[in-house]
This record gives sequence, structure tokens and C-alpha cells, in this order.
Amino acid sequence: MPRVGNVARIVGGRPATANEFQSTVFIEAHNPRLLSSQICTGSLIAPNVVLTAAHCVFSEDGAKYSAAEFKVGFGHITPGITSTFVGHSVSKLIVHPSFNLAKLESDIALLILSENADSLSGKPIKVYTGEYYLDTPLRAAGFGMTKPLDITSQPPQLMTVEIGVGKDDLCIRNTDHFDHKYQICSDGRGGKDTCNGDSGGPLITSVDHESGTALIGLTSYGTSNPSNPLGLCAQPGSPGYYTRIAPYIPWITKSAGLNANDISITNSTVTTATATDDGRDAAKSSGALSKISAHAFAVAFAGIAVSVALF
Repeated sequence: MPRVGNVARIVGGRPATANEFQSTVFIEAHNPRLLSSQICTGSLIAPNVVLTAAHCVFSEDGAKYSAAEFKVGFGHITPGITSTFVGHSVSKLIVHPSFNLAKLESDIALLILSENADSLSGKPIKVYTGEYYLDTPLRAAGFGMTKPLDITSQPPQLMTVEIGVGKDDLCIRNTDHFDHKYQICSDGRGGKDTCNGDSGGPLITSVDHESGTALIGLTSYGTSNPSNPLGLCAQPGSPGYYTRIAPYIPWITKSAGLNANDISITNSTVTTATATDDGRDAAKSSGALSKISAHAFAVAFAGIAVSVALF
């Protein structure tokens, strides 16, 4: 069975502009006693609530970081792991109760900021609650590595990449616990995907509202297979896996004290599905959707040596 592997930064993408992904945040967890640090990406969904991957809350050895060990930074420039990085403090960590660290199921968590982010720092993004199809435009973003296994390839700023939706047979072939309702997998075309440091970062799609885009998923993990035994990211036939956020809205709202109507959005245009030869659907919409772009993963540092926390 293919194993769940660690993942690095966005591969095959481009630098995000200053006005793109204003909800995307840089996340650093640091435990000075264990000489352990980790980099992830996240999304602001309310003035004081950041959504990220649950595995970003844990170190490589499975120890859970405390809220006091987290710092969150806004903006498209990478702060990096430095003693001078101040960032926003975190008052509370909320991990989904069904999260499975071994299988990375229900890989979703909330970081409650100590203070609200001002409008100049970050702009919350809404969660897309509609269906997705093989031709749904997706874009990921993250602060992760741009080259597999190269920890020096962390870019100086947020990166973004367009990805395609994977067919169910590909998604299932690479892991025995893929669930279309709770996850999205990329098409594994090679050369473009999220990587280490991108974990928890946004997967966005276009919507026919003023915002133009909405959050559909977050970067979770990658896998290895016979053709990619090391589990390198962005390899042909090795899709990336993303937590689909919509099914978790009831948990998010209850845990963070939010209103579902305030944090969610769907398309107002009528969309119909046309069956494809693999049993999945391609969508045709009566309204034109705007194009978008994005991608994400996580990186862990132990002592002096740097290790990347995979998807």
C-alpha cells in the first residue's frame, strides 16, 4: 500500500502578487526546549480565526505544540524561521476530534489569534460550499519549497500554482482511504503541485461573487508509489491530497463561535453536470466563472538540521 508521505513547497508555480491571497498566512511553530520548529501555511476565515492542517500542530515525532509556541504572519513575503519574526500570537489551538495523525484523516485545525487581524494585515476568505468537478478551476498557494528534497528552495515570497482535479481511480490508487466527500486530490500530471511548507495552505476556486474566489480545500499530504518510492512532490502519477473544507463548516462554526452564513459562499449560477467516462462529472455552468490560481505544504526544522514536514 502506498504510504502517506511528507510534502514540500509549491512546485511549478509562480510568485503570488501583493494583492493575491490576502487571506493566506505564514505559520511558524517553535519549541526551544526541543529545538524543534515547523513551517506551515494557513488561511484567515474570520478576523481572529486561521484555518490550517491539523498535522501542522504536531512535530515530526508526534508531540503537540502549544498555542504559545505559534506565530502567524501576514503578507506575501516569507518571514522565515528567525528570532526577529514577531507575528501574531495564538491563544488557542483546536484540532478536529476525528483527526488521525497516521492516516491524516480529518486533517483540519483552527488557530485562534490573540487579537483580530486588522484589514490592512489580512482579509478573511469565505469557504466554498458547492460541488466540485473534473473541470473545476483550482489554485493552491503556500510558503513551501519549490524543489523536492531541497530545503534551500524556500522562496522569498508566497508561491501559487494551478492544479487539476484528479479522477477517482487515480486518487484511490495512491491511498486506500481517499473519500471524495471529505477530500480532493490533484490530477498527478507532474511538474505542478504543492510541497513541504505548503501544508494547511489554501486551495481556492472561482465564484461568481464580488470576491471572485473562495476557499475549497487546504493542503494535506502526498503519497509514494512504485514509480515514486521517495514520495517526491509534483511527480507524474503522484497526486497531492487536500482536505475539503465544506463538510467541516458545522465543526468550524461551533468551535470558533462563528456563523455559517458569514464564512461560507457558493455560486449563484446554475451548474449542471455531464457524465465522463470515468464516472466523475464535468460541470457546465450557465454563468462564466473567473480564472484563479494557488497552492500549499509544511516544513519542520529540528535543531540545526532542517527537515520538511510533508503534506
